[in-house]
Amino acid sequence: MINKNLIASLVTVGGLALSMTACDIMTGKETVPTYAHSVSVTSQIEKELLLDEHVKSLGIHVETVAGGVQLSGTVNTQHEKDHVGQLAQRIAHKYKGDEKVHVKNDIMVMNKKTNHR
Repeated sequence: MINKNLIASLVTVGGLALSMTACDIMTGKETVPTYAHSVSVTSQIEKELLLDEHVKSLGIHVETVAGGVQLSGTVNTQHEKDHVGQLAQRIAHKYKGDEKVHVKNDIMVMNKKTNHR
């Protein structure tokens, strides 16, 4: 069995390493400080998803640009989709403080039945 804490640590380190590439800086979408902030938010959301027992997070992609969070991928139930959206909103809000945070939840539900674990 894969150790979720190890995976979460690797995701965090990997996310911080990606900040070195800074594609969004080169295209002018973000400045260095906002890009670093976006990478931190993305990494924290991905870490929390990996540790969450209610969601199979390997099918979820998280992207944060200029404080806005976009979620994509697939989950099995609407409950999982809503749960991921709430988790992302909570973490993004924690990083942004009183500023309004936009979370766009484009996750697709593959199985329409509800599953409230």
